Amino acid sequence: MTIVRSGLISLAGTAARAAVQIAANVIVARILGPGAYGVAAVVLGLAVVLELVRSSGLAAVVLRSGSLAEPVVVALHRASICVGVVLGAVVALAGAVLLSGASTRPYGGLLLVIAVAFPMAGTVAVPIARMARQHEMGRVVVVESAAVVLAAGVAVGAASAGAGPIAVVVQVVVLWAVVALGVAVQGRMPRGVRAPWPTVRPLVRTARHLSSVQLISVVARAGDRSLVAVLFGSAASGMWAQAVQLVALPLEQIGAGVQRVAVPALAGADGADLRRRFRRLVGTTTLLVWPVLAVLGVLAGPVVALLFGPQWLGSGVLLPFLVVAGAAQAMSYSAVWYFVASGRSDVQLRWALVTQPVIVIALVVGSVGGVVPMAAAYASACLVLVVPSFTVATRGSGIRLVDLLGAVVPAAVAATAAAATAWVVHRAVPQDAVLGVLVPGVCAAVVALTVAVAFPAVRAARPARSAPLPSIRRGATR
Repeated sequence: MTIVRSGLISLAGTAARAAVQIAANVIVARILGPGAYGVAAVVLGLAVVLELVRSSGLAAVVLRSGSLAEPVVVALHRASICVGVVLGAVVALAGAVLLSGASTRPYGGLLLVIAVAFPMAGTVAVPIARMARQHEMGRVVVVESAAVVLAAGVAVGAASAGAGPIAVVVQVVVLWAVVALGVAVQGRMPRGVRAPWPTVRPLVRTARHLSSVQLISVVARAGDRSLVAVLFGSAASGMWAQAVQLVALPLEQIGAGVQRVAVPALAGADGADLRRRFRRLVGTTTLLVWPVLAVLGVLAGPVVALLFGPQWLGSGVLLPFLVVAGAAQAMSYSAVWYFVASGRSDVQLRWALVTQPVIVIALVVGSVGGVVPMAAAYASACLVLVVPSFTVATRGSGIRLVDLLGAVVPAAVAATAAAATAWVVHRAVPQDAVLGVLVPGVCAAVVALTVAVAFPAVRAARPARSAPLPSIRRGATR
């Protein structure tokens, strides 16, 4: 299976899962309201940690290392399970401690529930990475899509039954349980004798660096919800979390889908081929993300009112700033891909110790003026870090800044055209809650697609017999 086909399958599954998750999130948020949802949102930040356990340093090592002997894969798999178990135990211990306090008891119960998901996330990390490396994305998409649908159904049912904030957390647990079951049923769990420690030590060292980067990033990202909750209350935290989630859900789903293809693609290329693959990956990601975010920013208030109701309008005020941050993060994915693909995890760790404090400081400084200035400061920090992150990641690779900037031109023009269309059409159509969003959104999508295909680079990127993207032979190494 070629890299292009794997990428298309991954992105198709990503789009379907994102649609289901957004729909479930809308229903649950409407049932719970900002206050109860805000309580769950503080704990829900750990869902990011779960996703990072699944795409941990150990999984990244499998993605970029070509063909690994089965005993080595078994050793990495068991190490990943241990990481999940340890993290689950830490979260459960924190939940037990919080249960003892009257004001923190709701958070304690939620932490105990979500702790169950960590061992399951650790269990599937290496098997899914190996399936992606072997271009078995069809199997991965089937398992993950089934998990998302079942988890969404459980969450909506629990919220409708009056379960309260725990409905959001149960959704996360069910999702990971179904993914783990699906991978096991397909027989993709590594089995057998593990390799001795000296054999896997270099791989584990690289994985440790990558996981450290992820941990630093998670602390910085999850801290914003806690900071808003402490300074402005649970309702404000719920508004912030919902706005962040509207941006992060499509952004992270698309980013994760592309990364599964990007890392092995970049690891197996150099010279002109590396630059071409890099431009195509960046161009594809931004073209999928930027027009959506641009329309979301322009129609922020109407979209939030339509999806969640008038009690959530505070999220609409934050959304335009977080859209800018999301657009910057879509560009910054390229740095993450190349750090992992090139094996420069030590440099990535040192750079994370620079970038993440910058983001935290921006959030703290912005919070002095309130929640909205906090969002603006966060967006500014994300924008400022794009070019330095790219420069540090690709130094010595032959990839130039013009490759990054040139790759995003179609996305930038398409997003601008889509945003302008949405703005004009929204003011021209009747101010109906549904039509005021649906008609501008459809018109913007048509305009964005028309503008995008006008670029030769976009037309050339479509899979064609005359110009296929070279695939990496299974088992090849750098």
